Amino acid sequence: MMAVVLLLAALPDPATHTFELARPAEVAVVMRASAPGTSWREPGAEQATLRLDVDGKYNQHVTLFQGAIEHDYRLLLGPLKAGRHRLVATFEPQLSSPAARGFTATFRTVAFEPGHPEYEAIRRAPFLWARQDTVGRATDTPLLSYYEWLSPGADLPPTATPPPPGAARVLQYTCIFSNEDAGTNTPALLARWGRTVDIEHVYRLFFNSRGKPMTEVFQGVNHKETPFAGKRIGLHCLYGVASKNNNFSDRRTSEVRIALWPEAADLSSHSREQLLDSNPWIYRVMAEELEREGKLKDVADPRKYLYVEARVAAVAAGATFGVRLKDGREFRADAGRSDRRIERSGWVRAALELPAGASAGDVTHLLYHCGQPHKAPAAVPPERYCAIEAVGEVFMLDREYRPGPSRAFAGALPARLALGESLALTGR
Repeated sequence: MMAVVLLLAALPDPATHTFELARPAEVAVVMRASAPGTSWREPGAEQATLRLDVDGKYNQHVTLFQGAIEHDYRLLLGPLKAGRHRLVATFEPQLSSPAARGFTATFRTVAFEPGHPEYEAIRRAPFLWARQDTVGRATDTPLLSYYEWLSPGADLPPTATPPPPGAARVLQYTCIFSNEDAGTNTPALLARWGRTVDIEHVYRLFFNSRGKPMTEVFQGVNHKETPFAGKRIGLHCLYGVASKNNNFSDRRTSEVRIALWPEAADLSSHSREQLLDSNPWIYRVMAEELEREGKLKDVADPRKYLYVEARVAAVAAGATFGVRLKDGREFRADAGRSDRRIERSGWVRAALELPAGASAGDVTHLLYHCGQPHKAPAAVPPERYCAIEAVGEVFMLDREYRPGPSRAFAGALPARLALGESLALTGR
């Protein structure tokens, strides 16, 4: 009994916040928090976990993945009635790293009411149940959520569920995880995707021309598009993270709920990785998890890579980027391996390691190669090719993991390449 009393006495005080709502609303909160003595990089000291209660009822858990760095955690509390409310954040020792001893937190709430331009997207944002084998383990942690308004035709990937008749708009939610414990290996993640965080769309909701919701389809295990048939809090669908590559289920997968406040995103002229560029702290968390999990034996420090964004097409082919340096040496992201090539179309991101001491300013030419895909196509189309229409951001990360100045490259674009062909774009 004495040990229990001493343990409870050592726990930090809860952080509390009281707020008033004039009318019922969807409530979001920015929690500025830190956990002194913790670091996502350090085994046994990765993070503190907080439990949030609203008006005495469980709301969610929050992993302080930024450690001792003070960070704004964007969260949703869900639909609340008019009146006074009390938010309490409590340290959870059982779900925190052994070295975690406390936290600091302050709060700023934001109410979304009908008529607000983001109201529709906020009130339908998904809530997640954490993957059971990640609870308290500082791995594959949801970092950021965002939403997009899309058209039901050209904006959806070829593998998407066809839109229902009469669909006029699509609301899509996506979650960025700190990594994935299964799926694409680390070198291929950088070469093909330009990052080692995992970006997974959670679900899509179709609306008709009158703004009435039609069907909801989520990304199930093995990327299977599945109609939602689960539970909700208000209009917030509850999804469980159900696989080691962070696909979803409409069933509970743990007792730990996560409710991120999604950012609005327009990716019509950027790759999804633009969310990392505008939230560069994600690159730091990404690098620290790589280091802690021993994956830097397979890849270099992310600050040694050149990150390339472009709008491309790969039809029964595999594309990759390369560079030519001032001294004439050339390097390719795929390292000559077909399993590290890009086999999708649209805005993409890739990363290629530069040699020791080289910088973005040493690149004289950006190279684009068209090669064989990793797997032979099931049906060979009349023409197999790679295309490149535009080049977006080209940069390296600085010492603080922030994107550096973007390089510009000029050439005859758009261009189409047959298998085995290459294109060189000149740096300006």
